[in-house]
Amino acid sequence: MKKLLGLLAATGLVASTGATVVACGETVNALANVTLNNTTKSFEVKDVTIPAFVTGKANFAFESNAATGKSILVVEQMTNLDTSVLKSNVKISLKAGTAKLAADVTEIITVKYNDAVIGTINVTIKKDTESAAVTGTITNPGDQVVLVKASDRVAVTKEITITTTGTVEGLSVSSGTESVATATNVGNKITISIPTTASLNSTSKITVKSATTGVEEISFTVTVKTAGTITKPANIKAAAGIKEEIVIAASDFDLVGKIKVAANPAHATVTYSEQGRKIEFTGLEAALGTNVTVTISSEDTAVEPVTFDVSVVAGFIVQPMDIVRTSGATTVDETLTIAVKGTVTDFTVLTSPETPTGITEVSINPITGVLSYKVAAGLNAEAVTTVTIAATGVTGVTAVTFTVTVSAA
Repeated sequence: MKKLLGLLAATGLVASTGATVVACGETVNALANVTLNNTTKSFEVKDVTIPAFVTGKANFAFESNAATGKSILVVEQMTNLDTSVLKSNVKISLKAGTAKLAADVTEIITVKYNDAVIGTINVTIKKDTESAAVTGTITNPGDQVVLVKASDRVAVTKEITITTTGTVEGLSVSSGTESVATATNVGNKITISIPTTASLNSTSKITVKSATTGVEEISFTVTVKTAGTITKPANIKAAAGIKEEIVIAASDFDLVGKIKVAANPAHATVTYSEQGRKIEFTGLEAALGTNVTVTISSEDTAVEPVTFDVSVVAGFIVQPMDIVRTSGATTVDETLTIAVKGTVTDFTVLTSPETPTGITEVSINPITGVLSYKVAAGLNAEAVTTVTIAATGVTGVTAVTFTVTVSAA
């Protein structure tokens, strides 16, 4: 049995992932026995398991029996732990830049969780094993803002993916002020957690290091800020077959995160453009005669979503602006083209009073929707006329009203 284990060790394939390794009656209390050599320079120990999850403790801690700064191993946890994930693989790798070994080297890695020992990984690195020195760099992601609600605070997390070049192994992350933010990582993915007690506008310095010799550490600042608000748009009408768009407003776009939009029911195609901060609607034909509820939200859960309704009709008359004129010495002919969207036909016009004094000879072209009237001359007092435009050719088109005010000469 010992001879067989020795043969397997020579190929770097010896690893036990249970609580024990048994060789001819000998019991070794270890999570795994791993052998590294020039063929196998890394190995994953499977399913290192904790008895129960402790809130805020997503990572193992690893300790080597080698003297401080003398370990030639990189140890990495492959999955964050949480209430539903109680185990993770642990990757053992030879550190880049390790010179050719003159003899076998043994290291014992102690795996701890919440300061309690889970077990040990016994690693043998064979004689003549080496790893070329490689210069790598960690790209700084820049300072980060994490948004929280102003009230009814809940714990908030933000994930950041660290980019590296060259050989960068064994990343680790730490927070300078854990009362503001804690930081954990699995490989290049960092999770920043903000406790509910963190003060607004407080900051913490996050430091990212590598176990690879020669790789410089980087640091960035995390700031806790109150999430901004998205302004709720007014309900609108949209004509089937016509592209519509509205502009979104917010208290501070830097504090609302990345905006996303969705329609319910999903008859229409709704997209959001960062450029111009516009929502665009297309494909409204399928939603004719219905209301589409549009939700504007943020990828940041601290930002409250807002909704508004889009009433989809065959066509509608665009609300005209009120008109203000001054009576002159002679009458003045004016025209106004009534703007529409979609299908609108058979225009009609009514005035109140029925025989106005401020404007006269009021008429509308039933096909083109061009409104014609004369501004009265020589008025002694202000005259206000309410004009109502309707379209009878298509069912469901709502009439619009506006005023024409003519002041005295």
